[in-house]
Amino acid sequence: MIAVEGTSTKAMINGFRMAEKMQNEICVVLFKVKNEKFGTKTPAYELKLFGKTMTEWVENAVYDADIKFVECNFKDNFLPLAKDATNINSKYTVVLFSDTPLFERRTFLQIMEYFKMKKLSVLKLTRGYVFETQYLLNLQNLLNPQTEYFEEEDFITCYDLKQFSIVSDILKNRILTYFMRNGVVIRDTATTFIDADVQIEPNTTICPFVTISGQSIIESDVEVGSNTKIESSVVQSGTKLLGAIVENSFVGKNCVVEQYTKISNNAKIEDGVAVPFGTIVDGVVVKNEDHLKSFCKYTSKEEWKMLLIVGLGNYGIEFNGTNHNAGFMLIDKLADENGISISKKRCKSLIYEGQLFGEKVVIAKPQTYMNASGEAVVELNNAYKPDKILIVYDDIDLPYGTIRYRVRGSAGTHNGMRNIVSLMGTEEIERLRIGTKPEEKIYNLADFVVSKIGKQYRDAFAESLELAYEKTKQWIEKKGEI
Repeated sequence: MIAVEGTSTKAMINGFRMAEKMQNEICVVLFKVKNEKFGTKTPAYELKLFGKTMTEWVENAVYDADIKFVECNFKDNFLPLAKDATNINSKYTVVLFSDTPLFERRTFLQIMEYFKMKKLSVLKLTRGYVFETQYLLNLQNLLNPQTEYFEEEDFITCYDLKQFSIVSDILKNRILTYFMRNGVVIRDTATTFIDADVQIEPNTTICPFVTISGQSIIESDVEVGSNTKIESSVVQSGTKLLGAIVENSFVGKNCVVEQYTKISNNAKIEDGVAVPFGTIVDGVVVKNEDHLKSFCKYTSKEEWKMLLIVGLGNYGIEFNGTNHNAGFMLIDKLADENGISISKKRCKSLIYEGQLFGEKVVIAKPQTYMNASGEAVVELNNAYKPDKILIVYDDIDLPYGTIRYRVRGSAGTHNGMRNIVSLMGTEEIERLRIGTKPEEKIYNLADFVVSKIGKQYRDAFAESLELAYEKTKQWIEKKGEI
């Protein structure tokens, strides 16, 4: 990984600051709308549609903006609330509402492009507004603003349970259409239900009366038979689920799971296992030699732990090959050596979630820049609730060619780790440090950490990266118990 040739450290830092400035250009004030017409104990904005709340659907469309959440009633005057909530340093303020969960990313981009091209101060949407922030802050009354209509389906409003049902049908169709366009065969769309965070690879066949929910991962060439239910589980390629229930578990490659079988509580079915009719597998690892029998229950206290590995660094090609990106380089090595892709965008990170070295893992590269790494780690921790967390990063106090593993401790001088410890509220975080200390004196630490690894140290750094890879592999294989 090599930085752009001829780019000075000063230029890289200026580019970093410019990127941060661009991220703060748009502030979205997202109103979480309470509506008594729903008649539910749960607030309307927290009602779920295919695994996400109505608020989360809208949030996903504007994920890279500065989002401010404000609670309001359906008929409240939004203007004073928006003025109080917006980021006064942002150039634009977009007002959106949680009761429009069909709002999509592409519509948001079209709206902002139109607003900028027309050089407007205010624009009324079907349900929402766009303002120049300074115009909003000085506005007393909103009288007859220009109105423009974009993708009217995106602005269908859930003002009662009937509308909620209509929106649910549209979202369901969008999700199923997405999978079918990407090579998934769905036999009966009317009886198939798939949550938004599910991943399904091409050439998988889904039969009628199937539900796949949570953050399930279905690999290619899987047959999901009628009356199968999969929740927050991994099913690997070539497997047949012929009317089974799989909950919070892992099913390996080329398995056959018969009807009326239930696999749950972090159970793990290894490659090639046949799980016969009417079997219950509860929290146990099943191997080929176990020879399961029909109508038997297999249980164990052994748990299959969720492991989170986070490598720290700065995103952007200008930071490739720099000392501060040692954590990213370890993650890339894990991916390259094991044929996995760190490409899914979630929790302010690029991630892989699935199996590695026989265990269930989430591997992440935060996309927040180094000093805000804790934001990504907190979101990952909340989303996945891992049993163990390992943070991998560079250490200026360790010589090139060395590594150090610790189960706890202070963050030292590392700003990324400091931010993680601060936001997580604990020093009880396992960490693996990769040495980047040169023999010569460092005169400017800020410049050094974002500079490329010197040619004279690249062999030693490669050795430390290999040591870090083996230590991380050992940590995963032993479920974080080393």
